[in-house]
Amino acid sequence: MRESMPPPPMPQFGALKRRPFAFHPPILNVEHNEWRVRKTAGPEILVTNLRSDIEVWIPKRLIGEISGVDEPLLTVCLLRELEYKAGTLRPHEQRLVEMPAGPGGADGWGEPAERGRAFSGMPGREDRRSRGRRFAAGFAAALVACLLLVALVRYGPWRHRDPAALGLTARDNYASIVHRLGSPAQERQRPPYRALWYPERSCYVILRDGRYIGALDPNWRAIHHVNLPGSGDTLSLLRSLPRF
Repeated sequence: MRESMPPPPMPQFGALKRRPFAFHPPILNVEHNEWRVRKTAGPEILVTNLRSDIEVWIPKRLIGEISGVDEPLLTVCLLRELEYKAGTLRPHEQRLVEMPAGPGGADGWGEPAERGRAFSGMPGREDRRSRGRRFAAGFAAALVACLLLVALVRYGPWRHRDPAALGLTARDNYASIVHRLGSPAQERQRPPYRALWYPERSCYVILRDGRYIGALDPNWRAIHHVNLPGSGDTLSLLRSLPRF
């Protein structure tokens, strides 16, 4: 039978009761590696995590050297890599690697007192992986939604609500506008101005002396203007145009 390693001397455990410590290697599936001894019971010690409600019993024979006595946080070396899973603490088993049997049983763990109790703890490695996968899926979905929105704005029906996107210029007249936009739902005239109402585009197309000079929204605010031959534009003209 393989001989088990003797537990550390009792003064070392006494120091752990007074000070927080970290395990090396860290216990898998526990996010924060800062612990404190709650009590000792025979061959085991009960430790509690300082950032969560996790409490586990650890056999003293699995605890090795305690170092860093001059540091704010002690380091407790574990003789085996442990993992916290389903509320219990067990030796971590590497895939495709056969774990040797220990003196306490087939898994080398034995039957520690009060083992198997349920604890509520912080998310472990598997939870972080799940969150990472959900984040990646959410990011991909958001990216696809943004691309669809850009495509709809650029090529969809909203694009044609902007007179500038339709290519109207100062050279357009009534006939070319109707050919491009269709017949207006309503027409208003105050010579030399003419207003063509297109409700599907929520705008008035304004002509002066039969030529396109810009567009106004339903509140009679300028949303598009054109450059005048030579210099200047029609923006100030549209802003000063009384409603009719």
